[in-house]
Amino acid sequence: MIYVSSSTRRLLPAIIIWLLATPALAGPQKNRARVEPRATSISFDPAVATVGPKQKVKVKATVLDQNGRAMPSERVSWQSISETADSPLAFSRSLDDAEANTLIITAGAGNPAIKEKITTLVAATCGEVSRDLVVTYENTPTAAPAKITFDPAKVDLTPDGELTVTATLLDSDDKPIHGSNVKWALARPELGEFVRLGAVVNDDKTNSITLLGRRSMKQAPDVITLIATAGGTVAVFTINYAGIKRKVEPNWTVMTPGICGNLFGRTIRNEFYCVEVAIDNHSDSDIALGGLKFETPDNGEVITSNYPVVEGSLARRKITHPRAIVMAVIDSLGTLMTGFNPFFHNVNHAKDYSQFIDILSNPVAKGVAAVWQDPYPIEMANFAGMILKDDKIIKKDDKTFKTIVFVEKRQIYSKGTKNTDNPIEIKKKLGRLVVMGQDIQQGPSRDLAQ
Repeated sequence: MIYVSSSTRRLLPAIIIWLLATPALAGPQKNRARVEPRATSISFDPAVATVGPKQKVKVKATVLDQNGRAMPSERVSWQSISETADSPLAFSRSLDDAEANTLIITAGAGNPAIKEKITTLVAATCGEVSRDLVVTYENTPTAAPAKITFDPAKVDLTPDGELTVTATLLDSDDKPIHGSNVKWALARPELGEFVRLGAVVNDDKTNSITLLGRRSMKQAPDVITLIATAGGTVAVFTINYAGIKRKVEPNWTVMTPGICGNLFGRTIRNEFYCVEVAIDNHSDSDIALGGLKFETPDNGEVITSNYPVVEGSLARRKITHPRAIVMAVIDSLGTLMTGFNPFFHNVNHAKDYSQFIDILSNPVAKGVAAVWQDPYPIEMANFAGMILKDDKIIKKDDKTFKTIVFVEKRQIYSKGTKNTDNPIEIKKKLGRLVVMGQDIQQGPSRDLAQ
């Protein structure tokens, strides 16, 4: 049994009333009502949108609850409520989920009819909550750039390569200018078969272009020029192109002495090296062949002998050839022996002697000529048919031009040197074959009689 004093009994009703009025002391309330967050306002970033000609601005809307906290899951709708028919503004909603509540404001080119700035209201609505965004269009043309710079400053582009070039527009104080689009073009449009202009980005932050290298069987230039234009300002961008460098390609080999002698005779074989040359013209134009020479490994030069020099040596060979001397002796021997006829007083002896002279002068001469045929006509025919006599036009991408050139042996080896007929060693000493000539560019047809 609990004993309660009389004074306590007097305060007990007041204590019970105080406990019932205080929830924290009265114990937990299982059925206490929870307050759900609800949209009460909308905020904009930036708070006010200002846009000029050919500019783009993004405005992000955020839905706030009664406690000022953001509600990311809530979506807003946008509606222009004061746009005029001639307004240069266009409104669109971002398609990116991360920017679901973002309004994109795009302005066209400057409208001369709009003398001052204009203001348009765009309503953002989420349920029963709505707020108007103030969009100001200022019809002031973007300042023309004083210069255009590039990043990187220059590039090396290869076939099948890809890279991006960014242009920065600067004013007279070297401060960046935004809002002007850059137009890109090749200085020589025909070089588009080596470089293709890819995606172009022109927005409020970036002016860039993607360059794509292309393969071509034509000869590629070392440098391709790209022109960037913005607001009347022009800048040149250099592309170093590492494509296929098509050119004149000579191939050559040294004949063996035996083959050279068979074709052109002993004199040519003894005094010259015969070099077979094949030239492919893969350049951009026809070539007027001016001559051929060799650049030796020791930085010297070996000039090939021209047509008259070799022809003179071949003509001299006809005179000094043993066959020509033998045939001349046989032809003259009969005439010489005829002079001894008067010394024969015996008629029969004189007849026998004359018959011997006839046999020597006629059948012997013909027999020797038949057995030992004159090679000179064949050698001259080979020489005239295989050797370059006049100027030669080598057409581009045509069939391979072939000829034979001659190099004097004394240019390679001094007199008395042994073992000078090894084609491999001769080629090493000759070094590199150089084709000399001039490009022939095709011009317009005209009447040469006028």
